Amino acid sequence: AIAVADDVVRPGSAVSVLAGLNMIGNYPLAGEPDPAVLFRADTVGLREQPRFRAISERIGLERYWRETNIRPSFLC
Repeated sequence: AIAVADDVVRPGSAVSVLAGLNMIGNYPLAGEPDPAVLFRADTVGLREQPRFRAISERIGLERYWRETNIRPSFLC
């Protein structure tokens, strides 16, 4: 599951979100990654995995959290 989540947020991957309705009801551009899927209620188990932090670092979330002094609720 964590490998699929990593692919979902990787631009141009085979499983990145295509144009149209995505998993949370938005309409992204074709091939645009959908990081919101990482924070759905049914993906809570992913956030507990050590590799999740590597994904959030790669897509810039860790930097954002550091720069804004925000601690995500899943880390509390």
